[in-house]
Amino acid sequence: MNLKDMITEINSALDYNPDLKQYDDNVARVINRHYLQVSSQYQWLFMQKRHLFTLRKDIAAGSNDRLTADGSRVVSLPTLIGVGTKNLPEDIVGQTLVIDNTEYMITHRRDARTFVVDSPIAAGAYATWTIKYTSYPMPRDSIEMLGIIDRGLKIKETVSYTTDSGTDTTSTTLTGPNRGRFIFLDARKEEYLQLDRQDTGDSFVSVEEMHTNLRPPDFAPLATITTSPAFDDKTIAIPGVTYDYCYTFTFAGKESSPSPVASIKVEQGKKSRILLIRIQDTSANYSDSSLDTGTGRYKKIYRRVSEKEDDFIGIRPTLKKGAGPWRHIATIREDLTVYTDDFTELDESTVMEGTTFDKKISPSGDLFDSSYLNEIGPRQYLRFWYTPDSDYPVEARYHRRPTRLVNDSDSPDWPVQYHHYLVYAALRDICVQHGMNTNSQLYESRAKELLERMKSKYLSRTDRMHIRRGFDRAMADRERFGIPSKS
Repeated sequence: MNLKDMITEINSALDYNPDLKQYDDNVARVINRHYLQVSSQYQWLFMQKRHLFTLRKDIAAGSNDRLTADGSRVVSLPTLIGVGTKNLPEDIVGQTLVIDNTEYMITHRRDARTFVVDSPIAAGAYATWTIKYTSYPMPRDSIEMLGIIDRGLKIKETVSYTTDSGTDTTSTTLTGPNRGRFIFLDARKEEYLQLDRQDTGDSFVSVEEMHTNLRPPDFAPLATITTSPAFDDKTIAIPGVTYDYCYTFTFAGKESSPSPVASIKVEQGKKSRILLIRIQDTSANYSDSSLDTGTGRYKKIYRRVSEKEDDFIGIRPTLKKGAGPWRHIATIREDLTVYTDDFTELDESTVMEGTTFDKKISPSGDLFDSSYLNEIGPRQYLRFWYTPDSDYPVEARYHRRPTRLVNDSDSPDWPVQYHHYLVYAALRDICVQHGMNTNSQLYESRAKELLERMKSKYLSRTDRMHIRRGFDRAMADRERFGIPSKS
């Protein structure tokens, strides 16, 4: 059952269907409220996911790794490559740089030899420094971690860089050895028992770290229209369509909540592009104008079409122009306060990477791999004891948060036989709103019954042992063997 089917069934039960986008949006908001609440409240088996990440040893300076600072927040390593030179992995973002017992948080990685920290570093060259991996960010859709295990996987990491002579080359690192594997058990028991016969030391301990969040932009961007008969038909807005825009901050591996929304309707009969202005300047401000103003606080811009899907298809259907949910269309650097949307998301350079542009939003070039806005709130982090001696990957299992139902074709990530819970729960709220108390109680009982069925079927298995009653001391005098029981 998709979102359109749910709204249709709710309208049929109420015998009311005004066919207004505002009414459908309100019903969809009620459905999404129950969908997100129930999905996040219980550790459903069908809402769990696995995440592979690498535990890192501390990165310390080598003989060819003198860190250079110019008084700004940007620091770099020499491009000349030699024995012992460090190439910095992408996951240094959010970690801690230590220089002379002073700690700096790394907010952005420009390339394998350059990164940005959260406060200026005095100009100079530093031969001794360390990057400490104090915490690890969990996936953006993680509600809570359910378990972590080392499966003995090995990963090759390839880092590209350019030497002083301008030659492009790469450095490949094989992640470190494993500490053993677990036998096959159900997921929770596997993490509870340590059944590793080759284990020669203490296990890793993962500690739930504080959740952190970013303050969102203070105000909405301002959308304006630019027209020209010379614009290519592939790079113009759809005439007669209303577009919505918002943006978020990205900083130290975190993403903020979105800004307020800016809307604009495209005129008929003109070749138009949309210009966004009044985007906040997040660059640093120094008295010395020669310093790099980078802070690592980039801006991600999102776009959607604010039209009923049927009307939009009637105009000129093209997912690339923004149909459906909020889609990530660009990331701009700190000092940029304007952006021109020419609707060439996968054709031209729209996403910043360091100080240059990536060629595509999606690495695969697949439109459906594009990033969508998913407001998650604070991001979860984990700390680990102890610090590993070499890099190697571990696997985490976590309870994930679903994305909102936006398109008519969107379906809940639930077993299909329980989709009707969202219909009953929405009908309960709508009936209360309109004073239909008897109907509200009817739908509340139906929703409660369906939820209890789903809980009994799909909640995580409890951590329990199966014991034969013959070995139960209380039963020892009466029988040697008996029916297995659970405790």
